[in-house]
Amino acid sequence: MTYARRTDANHKDITKVFRDAGAYVIDLSRVGKGCPDLCIGYGGLTVLVEIKSSEKAKYTEDQEFFLQQRHLYRDQNIVHR
Repeated sequence: MTYARRTDANHKDITKVFRDAGAYVIDLSRVGKGCPDLCIGYGGLTVLVEIKSSEKAKYTEDQEFFLQQRHLYRDQNIVHR
């Protein structure tokens, strides 16, 4: 099955905010399979970020599965809208 490789409308703006703050940002949005959109390194922390364009935006089935597995690793992940 193939999926459209599109990003949310606010993807570039959010990425720029993190980079302007001095964070190291890896764009993972093209990975697919539920992988979060960004990997952010800042102040000795690594954070995975899923970008959603609004409060009403829904997770894909793969994204839901990924979020359910977060207890298996110690890094943090957040949703940025």
